[in-house]
Amino acid sequence: MKIKRITLITPPYHSGVVESAGTWLNVGFVYIAGSLRAAGYEVDYYDAMSLWHTWADIQKRIEDFRPDAVLTTSFTASIVDAIKICSLAKEIDPGIVTALGNVHATFCYDEILLHDNKSVDYIVRGEGEVTLVELFDCLNAGDDAKKVNGLAFWRDGGVLATPKAPYIQDLDGLPMA
Repeated sequence: MKIKRITLITPPYHSGVVESAGTWLNVGFVYIAGSLRAAGYEVDYYDAMSLWHTWADIQKRIEDFRPDAVLTTSFTASIVDAIKICSLAKEIDPGIVTALGNVHATFCYDEILLHDNKSVDYIVRGEGEVTLVELFDCLNAGDDAKKVNGLAFWRDGGVLATPKAPYIQDLDGLPMA
C-alpha cells in the first residue's frame, strides 16, 4: 500500500484544567502538516480537542477522509486518548499506518509499544517534521523503517529504536500548513 493521504488528529482530551487556558491550536501539527504537504502528501489536520468533538465525530472524520495513515500526539495526561485514536483507526481499517509523537511518546516509547503494539505502529521520538516525511517516503519506496532516525516500533517481539534524529536547526525554514 502506498501512503498518500494522512490524517493528523489532536486527541479530545478535556480535564477542566486545560480548558482554563482557553482553546489553542496544536502548532506542532501545523508544522508537521506543512512538511507533509510540501513533500506531496494530502493532509487532513483535525484538532478534535479544540473543536470539542466526540469519538463519534472522530470516527466519522477518519471514515470520510479514508487516510492511509493516522498520526496523533500526546502529552502524558492525554496518552490514553491518543492510543484510543490509534486503536479506532485500526478498527476502521487494519491497514492504516498509525504513528504517535510528542513528549510522552518520545520518553515512554518502550512502555507504549510493550502494551499497545497492535494499535501503534510507530513512535516518533523528537521532532516529527522531517522524521515523518522520511518514514512515509521510506515505506512508499518499500524500504525498512529502521533506516529512518527518530523512530521506535515493534519488531520481532521487541521494541526497535533507531538512532536519535538531529534537531531541526532552521525552524524558520519549515513550511506551515
